Amino acid sequence: MPPTIPTSALRKTSGSLSTPEFFRSDLNLLNAVVTLGSFAVILWNLSAAAPLHVFGLKYDIPGYLLWAALIYAVVGTIFTHLIGRALIALNFQQQRYEADFRFNLVRVRRTPSRSHC
Repeated sequence: MPPTIPTSALRKTSGSLSTPEFFRSDLNLLNAVVTLGSFAVILWNLSAAAPLHVFGLKYDIPGYLLWAALIYAVVGTIFTHLIGRALIALNFQQQRYEADFRFNLVRVRRTPSRSHC
């Protein structure tokens, strides 16, 4: 009788492209692209319908709402990256201090107190 492979091993090693997870990620990507495209078209058309007025002056910038949204997203991403970069080191230090504290708590618990001797 030939050796059989457990079905759990087959599930872990099969990297088939016909799995539901692959289709889900494909649909998520398609959804993101369609949403971005429709959002861009809507903003571009709204920019043409409502010109930019600043301090009483009218500026005719094609698609200014779309450009403003893109600039806002890029600036927000950079700002978040700069803040998050500093938080990595702070989080590491916090975890190290907590680990040292837990280690010392266990050490104190295991060491008999000299005042009771």
